[in-house]
Amino acid sequence: MIHAKTSTSSLEFDIIGNLEEFGLSKYEARAYITLVEKGTLGASEIAYYSHLPRTKIYTTLKKLEKKGLSTITERKPLTA
Repeated sequence: MIHAKTSTSSLEFDIIGNLEEFGLSKYEARAYITLVEKGTLGASEIAYYSHLPRTKIYTTLKKLEKKGLSTITERKPLTA
């Protein structure tokens, strides 16, 4: 059997599932994991590393901030 290489490991799927159980959406979980792994990043970098649509990253980051899981800067470009 041949398995396609994906950018998301089985461990990461487990972590995402656990974060979803704590009330995060799949997008929020992926963005949060990226922030934990990489530290402060610009919004487009978070979208890139977490494989999220750039059109969804700002609302996702604002939801994480509202839940107390990230801090967003007021300057441009937006960083979390």
